[in-house]
Amino acid sequence: MKKALFFMIFIFATAIYGYAQEAPAAEQNDDKTLDSRHQNRRTMRGYKAFYDVEYGFDIDDEEKDWEGGYIPGYPHCNNFMISTTQGYQFNNFFFLGGGLGLLRYIDGKKTMMPIFAETSINLLNNKRVMPFLQARLGTVVGEWGGVYYSAICGVRLKVAQRHAVSLSLIMSDHFDVESFINDQDDGISWFARSLGIKLGFEF
Repeated sequence: MKKALFFMIFIFATAIYGYAQEAPAAEQNDDKTLDSRHQNRRTMRGYKAFYDVEYGFDIDDEEKDWEGGYIPGYPHCNNFMISTTQGYQFNNFFFLGGGLGLLRYIDGKKTMMPIFAETSINLLNNKRVMPFLQARLGTVVGEWGGVYYSAICGVRLKVAQRHAVSLSLIMSDHFDVESFINDQDDGISWFARSLGIKLGFEF
């Protein structure tokens, strides 16, 4: 759990650093123009909307409590999720926004609503094919409510000037609030981790 959180902090920190690097170079001619290099890094700037479909395979073994008994109503099963993220692309590398989704635990027959902040870092400068990293952090509303976060790596394929499709590998964690606050073995009521595939559409 801690490794995943450190990974997300790293992504957020890298995103902030990348945006800081985009501050205009030395101001010249009373800030009337930006140098060509700076302009070339802002061609993707503007409002963005993402629509994603993902399927996650359960990979944790946390369906038992610390005494070895099964936890009733535990979200230990594969899941399906559709989501949308809306936000702002600050330059060709850094996106920040917020989103929500519908998360369905298939075998558990439960549906919940994750609400999260999302950041994304493109690893190349506006190429037709670009690798990227994403991170999500938020909460889940519903019967199995709790903390939600995801670490994502994928490839984006540009199909038009401001439209693209993407395919990603996503690892998601969903666990109760008590686990997050205490961060102790005896404080964990349940913890669900999945590894899956995400298909995305960008507008």
